[in-house]
This record gives sequence, C-alpha cells and structure tokens, in this order.
Amino acid sequence: MFLQTKEGINLNYAIIGCGITGSAIAYQLSRIDSIKELVIVDKNPENINRVNELVGKKVKIKSYCLDPLKDNKFFQKIKNTKVLINSASPLCNIKLMKDCIKSATNYIDLASNPFPYPGIEKGTTLDEQLVLNEKFRRSGIVAITNTGFSPGFTDIISKNLAVKYSLDRINSIQIYFGERIGSEKLVCSWSPYILLLEVLSPPTIYRDGKIIELDFNDAIGYIDFPNPIGRIKTRVFSGHPELRTIPEFIGLPVDEIKIGGGMYLNNLELSDMIAAALSKQLRESVIFKGDVFEILSKSFESAENFDRNYKNGIIKYEYFCGTISITGKSKDKIIHYNLEINESIENIIKKIPCGSIASYVVSFLPAVIAHMITQKKITQRGVIVPGQLTEINEIIQRIRGMGLNMKETIRQE
Repeated sequence: MFLQTKEGINLNYAIIGCGITGSAIAYQLSRIDSIKELVIVDKNPENINRVNELVGKKVKIKSYCLDPLKDNKFFQKIKNTKVLINSASPLCNIKLMKDCIKSATNYIDLASNPFPYPGIEKGTTLDEQLVLNEKFRRSGIVAITNTGFSPGFTDIISKNLAVKYSLDRINSIQIYFGERIGSEKLVCSWSPYILLLEVLSPPTIYRDGKIIELDFNDAIGYIDFPNPIGRIKTRVFSGHPELRTIPEFIGLPVDEIKIGGGMYLNNLELSDMIAAALSKQLRESVIFKGDVFEILSKSFESAENFDRNYKNGIIKYEYFCGTISITGKSKDKIIHYNLEINESIENIIKKIPCGSIASYVVSFLPAVIAHMITQKKITQRGVIVPGQLTEINEIIQRIRGMGLNMKETIRQE
C-alpha cells in the first residue's frame, strides 16, 4: 500500500533508482527514527514495489514510476524534498543536479567518472559536476558525489586517518576486494558491466601525481583473505574514482593508490568467468556489434536479482572481504593502518531482506550523509566529494553504530 503525501508537505528524502542498491539505502534510512516520508522514483514498477514491501510499513511513500531523464519538469516533483539520492546511474548525475538547483534540494550520488576517458557518455564525469559548484553554492545547497563504498567510504577512511594522526603525507593506499560465490549460474554481486570494464580495461594506479598504466603482468598478484575465502588471484582495476578523489581533494600529498580485487565463482577465477561469458555469446555469433562490455554482461544473471537467486537456491553461498591498507607519515612516525570488512550473504539477508553484500556495504555512507544534511550537521555548500567533508569522524561512528562490521588494526613505528 502506498501512502501518498499531500502537496506542500516537506519530504526528507528522495531516492532515484530503486533497484537492489536503492532499496538497501531506503532500508537504512527507514532505520533512522526521525524519517517519516520518502519519495521513490524508478521507471520499473517492480523496483518501486520492492521498496514499498521493504519499508512501506515504516515510512510514508510517494512514488513516481518514470524516467527522470525524460521528464523536463521533474524538479517540480522534488521541490519540497531536502535531499535527493541518485542511486540509478552516473548518466543521471547532471540532469538530476540541475533539477536539484531548480528545486533547492541537496544532492547525493554514488559515482561518477573521474576522468574524461575516450568514448564515455556525456554528463557522467566529475569535471562536469564541478562546473555546477558555484550554482550549488549560490543556491545554498550541497552536492556530494561518489558516496558509495569504493569510492566514498574508502575516501572517508583515508581522510579520517590523515586527520586523526596529523599525517604529513600518505605513502600508500591499497584497496582490495575478495569474493567467493557458489552458484548454478553465471552471477556477479555487482554490475557485470562495471566488473568487465574494471578488469578488461588497462589496469591503472596513481603514483607521484600521475595516473600510471600497468602492464597486465604487473597488475596480477595473490592475497590471502580470511577463511572461507582464502587465497585469491587479484588484478589491479582500471580507473577507479579514488585515483582522483583522494589525492586531489583529501588535503595532503599522496604517493600511491592501488585498487583491485579477485573472486571465485565455484572454481572459476575472474579470467575464467570472462571466458565463460564470451563463450556464451559466441554461441549466437562470432561478430559483435556495439559495446562489448554490454554484450558480455548479458551472459550474467542480473545483479538486481542476486537476493532472489539466493533465496531460490540458485546461489548457494557468497563470502566477501574488503580491505583498506594505508601507510602514512606523521613527523618522525610511520603509521600502518588496516581495515577489514567481512560479510556473507547469509548474514546480509537477515539484516536487509532484499539485498546483496555489494548493496549492503554501499548503502551506509549515502544514508548517513543524507541524514546528517537534514540535521544540519553537514553545512558545506557547493559540489564536493566525501574526502572534503569536515564531519568525518562522526560519519564513521554512525556507520559503525548502524552495524557495519569494521575490524581495524593500527601499528606505529
């Protein structure tokens, strides 16, 4: 049942894109007692129903089944909304940001392209967002971009360490993900398109003020993750936003940033999964026309159905570990920091009935930031990234209090 709100009532939040990640964010927001109303927008009615089933008994919901990119008057629908969260796609970033300027609504998204790579869609880059900085400032609102897990949470952790230990510089940031999935079908817990893009594109790192493209041999390594994941072959990913958002905006020198990961699907490593996806498409034709990543993505089950596939027994298990390792210098001391997050789909489904590990870990930061904006705890204006926020420690404490399993170790020498 949808509880339609009356015109003129101030709505705290609007979520654009109500797939598995948007639903998880809605669930996190519903856990905050002061939240009473929510606007949800998605062109797929099934996604709207998903959010309604998840949180409809806790909050009043006003729903719009439409594509905001095709609605020239969409800003009128959010004019009484305090914060809009774009969990749909970077393709929506600029259009929604302009709508937020017109409606004086604060804006949050999960990602944008850090650099104008050849062939990327117009309106998806961080540079295009930063052009709107002065308009957001003059409107008295804030746009916080790249607030997912990586980027987003990783930026927050890096900035907090720098502030807490008064670091003069960060020598190294290494962010790695390990995953082990058992499944009857070809699956991925996040967008197969993004997985293929990050793994097949040239591996890149940040080093000494430059983006460095690695040889594929140099991008491969092995990491011993905690059991039951174990030893995983990893690859350095291509073009992660932190390669820009951390060194450019964190406020101190950074020498090197490296981001990568690996996974097993049954007995298949990443390269085997890609070969399986390619083989599946080759059954139809040896000639591909169009975006090769999009074509190969069709071989995978939709990540939006990850929770349903688990509940239906197609996915047998999933284990995830994310690590953030930072080495920094403070005067005559060297600080070694490590953060580890371990989860299983079995535990996640108990916490968020319709979710995946990927959507779960992403959902914390945008929900916390949105709430702090409505509380006027975040008062910055303009277009910024998480590493520029001033309330870093409180954000982390709130995320910890909401249940994200964070295991930290710090060593000084």
